[in-house]
Amino acid sequence: MSKNLSISLDSYQGHQIEKGFQGEGSKGGHIIGHTSSGKPIYEEKGAREYQGFTKKDHKDAYNLHEYVASLREEIMNGTTPQSATYKLMNESRANHKRIAYGHSIEV
Repeated sequence: MSKNLSISLDSYQGHQIEKGFQGEGSKGGHIIGHTSSGKPIYEEKGAREYQGFTKKDHKDAYNLHEYVASLREEIMNGTTPQSATYKLMNESRANHKRIAYGHSIEV
């Protein structure tokens, strides 16, 4: 993963949402990082929903979603398949894999 790719998986915690706030994340999306060119990468946003992303931006987003999916898998490995944590992490991992795939076909 590029050193320029910032990761802020919990950047929203502890921050108050201001009414009328304009800027990245103001539409309710959870930003999980930024591309090397500084564009926000959203947790739930698919590749085709981004406007103005270059091939490099899509590659950065792909790498970040793959990384988050691998973190979810690490958590799953420490739990039992019947646990709520396992099920939640498995769903999140699958979602990040799906989004990563969308970015990979845009590269």
